[in-house]
Amino acid sequence: MTSVADRTRAAMDAITSQVDSAPPLPLPPPAVAGRRRRAPSPWRRWGLWLTPAAAAAAVIALAVSLVIVRDAGRPAPPPPAIPVAGVPRYYVALPGLLYPGITAQGARNAVVGDTFSGRRLATVPAPAGWTFVSVSAAADDRTFVVGASQNGTAVATDASRWYLIRLTPGSAHFATLRELTIPPPERPGFIPTSMALSPDGTMLALMQGMFPPQLRIYSTATGALLHTWSTSLRGTANFGTSVFSPSWTSDGRQLAFQESGKNIRLLQVNQGHDLLADSRVVWSMPASPSRPAGVTATRPFGCSRDLSLPSLLVTGDGKTVVCGASGVFRTPGSFSRNDACPAIPPWNEGGVVEYSTATGKLTRTLYRDQSNCVPISSPAHPVEVLWTSDSGDAAIGYFQFCSLACPGLPAKRFGLFTAGRFTPLPAPPTIRTDQTSIAW
Repeated sequence: MTSVADRTRAAMDAITSQVDSAPPLPLPPPAVAGRRRRAPSPWRRWGLWLTPAAAAAAVIALAVSLVIVRDAGRPAPPPPAIPVAGVPRYYVALPGLLYPGITAQGARNAVVGDTFSGRRLATVPAPAGWTFVSVSAAADDRTFVVGASQNGTAVATDASRWYLIRLTPGSAHFATLRELTIPPPERPGFIPTSMALSPDGTMLALMQGMFPPQLRIYSTATGALLHTWSTSLRGTANFGTSVFSPSWTSDGRQLAFQESGKNIRLLQVNQGHDLLADSRVVWSMPASPSRPAGVTATRPFGCSRDLSLPSLLVTGDGKTVVCGASGVFRTPGSFSRNDACPAIPPWNEGGVVEYSTATGKLTRTLYRDQSNCVPISSPAHPVEVLWTSDSGDAAIGYFQFCSLACPGLPAKRFGLFTAGRFTPLPAPPTIRTDQTSIAW
């Protein structure tokens, strides 16, 4: 797609909001329920509506004059054919966010990107003296919150300010940044390490992972503290408990979170004050057999906690846990972990699987692929799931099988997983692409 066509399409969003007599546009196929419903609109019938050449030229001139996000000079690739509707068009990414050990290098900018074309639509700089260390999205594909850390802070994800990023396609200011009035955390006391913005964008959940685990919900409009939960570490029952990765159900009434890397819990957001006693376990990590030494030990395909925590998300309807999965189905023989893809038959596999929160059982394999290469990351974690639809019919993420020496293959294959199909998408401009550094 040319840069002019790209600008024109972006400006058409603004034009359609002001034109009353436009004919109905062709609708995409029925949407997969998702946290952000809108897919890119087709424009091929505009030419039929504006048949006179003069009218067409006038609209194009107006479209170009309304474009507020300029092409960076690099032509955008054509958007792929998306097999489902309901995939969010916009994301906010934090390029350069790194955690070497427990030391944080925050992102100096937040980048707003187009999921389908890969275009960088806006760059939002962090306030002077601050960097962005986390990001979360509401369900409208227009509202995001970024956590910010003061320069020089040594602890990863140690946010002490929060900012609202609001996208308004077609306006003179496409992306705006506004500081929320949420008070800074007490030190020592409550130091949040993860967060989740509610689907309607009105509440922000801040979670302290341990010592002791705590959860607080604030109003994004007023900064008022709406509810708190904590867990005592007295005795041995809760000693060593950690909590992380909060996420909301679509109705905004429950929060899901991970407990100590083994359980998924659901919590009613208007009840109780004990984070563990007032929540319930809806899914537990399947038990894994002892892992022999080496990277080639066979193990069944599925969500596994070998070596590293898997990528887990709870769908918006609260019924499904979506998991990055892997398996080793044959012993490949002797080779070096640093080898390029060896000339041997496939021996490992990765993909996306789903479990029921009602029964804990495997309900669907969304995607599965085999490889003869050594995974780049640990063998238990070659797939990262970054977004799912409310029902789990679609997921955005990446998988990485081949080593960096593998010729002709990218280190990460980023895209959309749907019912056995992988649709490549332009990779976001992040060095570290995960649930902390990017949000849909």
